[in-house]
Amino acid sequence: GYQDLRDMLNCLKGKAISYVYWKDREDLLLKGASRNGNNQVYGLDYRVLRKDKRVCWVNQRSRHLFLKDGREVIMGCYTDITSRKELEEKRETMISAIPGGVAQYKIVNGVCHEIYSSDGVAALTGHTKKEYQKIIEKGSFELFYEKDRGRAKEALEKIVNEKQDFENMIRKVCVDGTIIWVRVHLHYSGEEDGCPIIYAVYHNASAETSMTEDVLKANDAGIVIQ
Repeated sequence: GYQDLRDMLNCLKGKAISYVYWKDREDLLLKGASRNGNNQVYGLDYRVLRKDKRVCWVNQRSRHLFLKDGREVIMGCYTDITSRKELEEKRETMISAIPGGVAQYKIVNGVCHEIYSSDGVAALTGHTKKEYQKIIEKGSFELFYEKDRGRAKEALEKIVNEKQDFENMIRKVCVDGTIIWVRVHLHYSGEEDGCPIIYAVYHNASAETSMTEDVLKANDAGIVIQ
């Protein structure tokens, strides 16, 4: 919304950082400093203030360089990504309405890597998103009940080989150590860089499983997990 660079600097009183939305300034400075002087192109998404004080999203593709006289130069290309971010926020709102959560996995050399998960996936086991991310750094199946991890891996292998959807019940371990039943629907969605991509929808099924167990107990039966 500014006429030119001079107009922007005059409005910002010479402080370029004032152009960045106040909630994103510290994070931007930290991320920028971590890439300082590495001469590599990097990308950052953050919010900025227009001249009319409206907030919009930009993607910054930059490179830090040092001139011969020692001065630091930041070369950057900026793209307005407000529309994309608004669509992502709407998607997250819709996903959050699902009684459970969704995740996306990439199978690389037979190993399952989570590349996305909604907040609901972490909430299923009572973890915060940060706690959840730290745990699954050890492996995508880390929060699965130990005795069910083999079945989960077999299910993924079957989906990759047959390229068909799969639905079953699996157990997960909660933050307090309790175990819940989760209904999981897995969908093969194609490949990326030659690696299979799997979408998963998780739903807390402990209540329905509990009722089923009560009925089976009353009828002297049992549950068989295949």
